[in-house]
Amino acid sequence: MPHHTLASDLSSEARRYLVDFRRRYSASDVVGFLDAASGGRVAVIGEAIIDEYAYVEPMGKSAKDAVIAVRALSQESQAGGAVAVANHAGAFANRVDLLTALGERESRDAFIREHLHEHVQPRFIYKAGSPTIVKRRFIDNYTAARLLEVYEFNDSVLGIDNEAAFLANLEELLPQVDVVVVADFGHGLISPAAARAIEGGARFLAVNAQTNSANLGFHTITKYQRADFVSIQEREIRLDRRDREGPLPGLLEELSGLLGTRATLVTRGKSGALLHTTAGTDECPSLAFRVVDRMGAGDAVFAVASLCVAAGVPADAVNFIANAVGAQAVTVVGNRTAVDREALERDITMLLTEVGE
Repeated sequence: MPHHTLASDLSSEARRYLVDFRRRYSASDVVGFLDAASGGRVAVIGEAIIDEYAYVEPMGKSAKDAVIAVRALSQESQAGGAVAVANHAGAFANRVDLLTALGERESRDAFIREHLHEHVQPRFIYKAGSPTIVKRRFIDNYTAARLLEVYEFNDSVLGIDNEAAFLANLEELLPQVDVVVVADFGHGLISPAAARAIEGGARFLAVNAQTNSANLGFHTITKYQRADFVSIQEREIRLDRRDREGPLPGLLEELSGLLGTRATLVTRGKSGALLHTTAGTDECPSLAFRVVDRMGAGDAVFAVASLCVAAGVPADAVNFIANAVGAQAVTVVGNRTAVDREALERDITMLLTEVGE
């Protein structure tokens, strides 16, 4: 997903931040951190999701009903959910094992396999009585506004046989990998028993427990009892902590203490991100200059930041890299492409050499 970043396109806050950041790190330093994050074997665990975008042209209200009629123009399917997270990780790590569930019916197995990064090795279980999860979004072709979402899925917990197969895969896989990245979308794949198995078997555990329209109020990060790294959106941490307006650093410190994290990242969209460690809280403004679609950006940020934290990259550099990844990710629709590492390195070099010249 190549693009060009110009200092003049960034906010004054971002330019000030970059001038300060480059007093501590050069572009080659940051590229070196990415190299360090590329070592080791990674497992990504979570729900496979197919994201479909149906582009339409609104025609107006139906003559006889209170319904807006639209004309179908085009459609695009993308590999999302844990598959997208694995693909982002695969742009850095040489071996990524993906453990996920497809549907016993309408599995879309071939589609998923065709859309895996070459470094990703899949392990599929096939959920009984279920299709592979599809999230279909109807998009106004002119404004890019989302008009409607339709989910095709079965979000009940795994049956006895599926759960046994999933736990057996965990038992075999976890001792073989250095970093475990859990992308839990709350659609019934990861039971409390599976969460405990992951916590007990992971050498380094990164977790994102996503809040979405299907699980709102029933699925939060404290489903997990421990993690080394957590990536969470601001609304999600406020929901988990039951605090609408409290200062974020305090909520971060509270959650980090509960889970025993090395680092906890809160993403805030156009406001950038906060990264909390025992040394304190680092703040980075948004480095995005052009936003096409925010959907999927969190998956990219989570994948790359997880590898950086596991590699021991300094917290302020992790936060910078996470925001640079997010800035790249929002320039494409959804998970159309994985993180482009070469483009990311070019952007980092540009950000840390242009600003302040």
